[in-house]
Amino acid sequence: MKLLKFNQYITEAREIEPHEEAELANMKDTVNDINGLIELGLIDDSGYRKEMVAISKAFNKFVKGLNLDLKDQADLDLLKSLGEKAGQDSLMGLSLAGGKALATKGLHLVSSPTQLANGSLIFSVDPNYRRSDGWGIGFFPGPKVIRRMTPTQINLGVWSRTLGSMDIAIKHFRDTTSNLDFYNKAMLWAADNIDFEHAVMYPEKHVWKYYKKKKETRAKRTESDDLRVQADAITSEVKFSPWQSPIGRLAALEKYIEAWKLRLKAAQLDNNEKAIIDAKKQIAHMELDIANSKKSSFNG
Repeated sequence: MKLLKFNQYITEAREIEPHEEAELANMKDTVNDINGLIELGLIDDSGYRKEMVAISKAFNKFVKGLNLDLKDQADLDLLKSLGEKAGQDSLMGLSLAGGKALATKGLHLVSSPTQLANGSLIFSVDPNYRRSDGWGIGFFPGPKVIRRMTPTQINLGVWSRTLGSMDIAIKHFRDTTSNLDFYNKAMLWAADNIDFEHAVMYPEKHVWKYYKKKKETRAKRTESDDLRVQADAITSEVKFSPWQSPIGRLAALEKYIEAWKLRLKAAQLDNNEKAIIDAKKQIAHMELDIANSKKSSFNG
């Protein structure tokens, strides 16, 4: 055994070949960056922090010459990729003014370590964000774009949408000169222009989030807002198509009527005459559709 030093890091270690020293020094810098971000609270989600700590531990175990199991080796490989340019840029981007501005807005970094290594910075107001049913906002330096990250397995009521196929571009930053310039300008813009308060106010999975701020945005949810959210929740669960079986079609129509009755009540609470008329028309149309469908089934 011999003593090795990387940026004042001294440990009893295995014999390391000369060609490995530069790579290990680079990896050590990456470990320091990760630990620094954790200490600053910029990597603050407990599950994500656990992953990053595991990566640091894998590095320390490797340098000390301890045996690595397959998970440790996978962490070590991920650490190597985090030490490459895209990974280092993403880690550095988090510590810029833009990253700190998003942290003060209450956003959580929810990128996986692999996404970080690819340079993708994903944030969400939900610290327990999951790609399958969560909403977030993503910063992608390759195309220089901010995207709204939509759930992959939630019916959002868009007829032409295949589940998981629609992350929406919010704004491009094509005039930025580097990855770090993009991260900083894009995150500062998002901190000032995206309505994160609305995303907190509407945590339901089927409700669209991360829109640009509007002057008329309500400061709080009303009773009629809650009714509309309930109505959208019902329709988000309905599978409806013209080629459904009669029984499936009738069940879907009944669910839609249930949802429109909630919207009617919301319109009445808001004293919105146009919305009241529209809701009543929708209910009458669907009730007629049900009656005709039942009549056709009986005659058949």
